[in-house]
Parts: sequence; structure tokens; C-alpha cells
Amino acid sequence: MNKTIYQFHKKVMATPMNWVEYNEYRDWELPYDGYNTKEGYLVEYLDGSKPNHPDHKGRIVWLPKEEFDAGYTAITDGNNKVPPSRIEDLLSKLEYKFARVDGTTVTACWSFLPNGFSVGYGESACVDAANYDQELGEKYALERCNRNLLGVHPDLVPIVEHAIHITRVDFTVIEGMRSIERQQKLVRSGASSTMNSRHLTGHAVDLAAWVDGRIDWSWPLYYQIADAMKCAAKKLNTPIEWGGDWKQFKDGPHFQLPWVSYPIETIRECG
Repeated sequence: MNKTIYQFHKKVMATPMNWVEYNEYRDWELPYDGYNTKEGYLVEYLDGSKPNHPDHKGRIVWLPKEEFDAGYTAITDGNNKVPPSRIEDLLSKLEYKFARVDGTTVTACWSFLPNGFSVGYGESACVDAANYDQELGEKYALERCNRNLLGVHPDLVPIVEHAIHITRVDFTVIEGMRSIERQQKLVRSGASSTMNSRHLTGHAVDLAAWVDGRIDWSWPLYYQIADAMKCAAKKLNTPIEWGGDWKQFKDGPHFQLPWVSYPIETIRECG
């Protein structure tokens, strides 16, 4: 079966299956009710509900295609990756703000949801101020800003999205999936202590507090952001770790999916 994860008010896993196929799958005698081969989905709830079939961990039901399509949006494809259509939909709804950092050649870009919450940040710079070009600066800053949304694990994306709506401190996503080259640079600079970072596979995000139109690194703000992220993770029934809870090398902006729940084998599959 090609199982895809969707989300409405609950997260579910769905498999295309018509009414006849569903009854055969359940080993039921097919009732005559006019559905015949009506298209639809076998829907499995991922909310911890009691399973009603030996091959599933959650309760399963059948929904007609038009009803399902009207209420659910895919958050992964059949390979457990965020589908391009979802990323494109997110990007199409964002609004952007650009600014040149005073006294520098740095152009900054912030992305905002329609409700005003900042969800991305990127910047670009040139070496010589004489070569500064605002249009090019905004172009490259925008590319880096949107890159923060790409490659993040599909179980982590909904947590960030939900936390944005309940947090007492606005925040922005400053980094998601990270290249090996960037990780090496961070380790050399002392900004990271490992080459086994969850950022390398999209299983982590870094969030920055957004106060009065700028990033604020004050530690008390990150306790409040962590409260929102933990609350969102609990609501979505997905485990999460906060770098601020670590005993060594505390990292306030960092949130990741745990190694125990998402081991190295899973990382290789999800890529």
C-alpha cells in the first residue's frame, strides 16, 4: 500500500481504496448501498485511538474521496517526505520584508505568514560596499530565507506551524536542514560540538525570538518558545527535544526529533 500522511484537525495516514476494496480488505460481506466502486480512502488515525484491525496501529475507517479531499491536506508523500505541492503552497502564502543592516553590506529578508508571524530569515552580503546592489541582495536573501523551510522532516513541520499560533513570544525559523560543509564550519567556530547533528537530515530546526522587528537572543524568551513547541508536540503526539534542556552545550534555539524515536535507520530512509 502507498501510505501518505495527511492532516486536518487530526493527523491520519491514508491509502487510496474504493468502497468495494475496503470491504474486501476488512473481510466484510459487501452491502448493497449504492456506493459500488465509489472512490475513496482507507484512513488510519494517528492520534493513539484503539486499533480495529490487526495490521494497523490506529483505528481505520473509509471515507469518500470528495469528503476526504475537502478536509485533509497531505503533509508527506508516499516516501515520508514533505511533498513539493505543500512547500509551494506555504511559500505562496508568505509575505516578505527586506532591510539593509545599517553600516554594512548585509541585506536581510524575513518571511511572514498572513497572520503576521515570522517563519523564515535569510541574509546576503558582498565584500566591497562599492559593489552593493540592493536588488541582488534581496534576491539572494530571499532564496536563503525560503531555504529554511525546505528539507525539514514532515513530523517536525506541523509542530513548528502549530507552535507559531500558540506562542507568547513570536519567533522565526533561522535554520532547518544543514549541509555538511556548513556543519563543519560551525564545529570549527565552536558554534556546534558535533558532526552528528540532526540538522544534517532535516530532523532539527533552530528558532529565534522575534521582538520589535528584530531577532532577540535573550534566554528567558526561549523558555517561552520551548513551552509552545512542547505543547504543540504533545498535541500532535510527536516527541521532541529542546537544546535548552541539555546538561551540556545548552542550545536555546534548537529543537529536534529524538534519536530514540527517529534512529539512524529512519534517517537513511527519509533522506
